[in-house]
Amino acid sequence: VTFGVRKQLQAEQGMGDLEARIATLEAENHDLETQVLELRNGVEVIEKRETEHKAVEDKKRKDQIDFLKYQGQHLDAFLRQLGPQAGAGK
Repeated sequence: VTFGVRKQLQAEQGMGDLEARIATLEAENHDLETQVLELRNGVEVIEKRETEHKAVEDKKRKDQIDFLKYQGQHLDAFLRQLGPQAGAGK
């Protein structure tokens, strides 16, 4: 009988320890889930900023290409206007 009572007391004491451990792990889990949400939000902000930056860079590159094409067309037209004069100067 004494052995059974002792085992029952140990089991009840162990339950309290387990309940405390469960509460600690649940709090830790909640903290980690909060951290995951914060990190995901940070990633979204960084991705959005990078997308906007890429769009700006692409537009600048396109504008520069368009300007160079425009400039090339005008140089070609100018050289055609010079026509034979450009060849006579050689």
